[in-house]
Amino acid sequence: MDTKQPVWKCIGRVGDVDPIAYGGGFIYKDETGVYGPEMTHFEPLPDEEWHKTEGKTPVNVYRVLLESGTREWWYEKLDAIASYTGQSLEELQADAVSPNPITLAFLYGSLISYFGVEEFDSYPVVITEDEAYTKYVEEMKAVR
Repeated sequence: MDTKQPVWKCIGRVGDVDPIAYGGGFIYKDETGVYGPEMTHFEPLPDEEWHKTEGKTPVNVYRVLLESGTREWWYEKLDAIASYTGQSLEELQADAVSPNPITLAFLYGSLISYFGVEEFDSYPVVITEDEAYTKYVEEMKAVR
């Protein structure tokens, strides 16, 4: 049986213009159409840590599946998210079923802010900031 491997293409970002240093993530779409969209989310340490270790500062890197639909565990809690973010419940409900990966990524940004990223990926990869800039050099160029 032949399994198609994904061909990921970075199509945008959420959060800061420099998500590696300041938080946020890159949005990916599988060009084969087999796999759903994903987001790489970065949780950097506070600036005080960076001043001590600079490019050796650890960064937690999470991989988040951007799943849509009314059956997701968080869907029934969108009223709390709306209150937390100041968005309307109707807007969040529409975003939750959107086929647009960028729309979903922004919704997941709100979900991560409310619930914590660990609810979407319990096993982050920890790399240094310098390693992240090397690994994600194309994404950093593409989204500026």
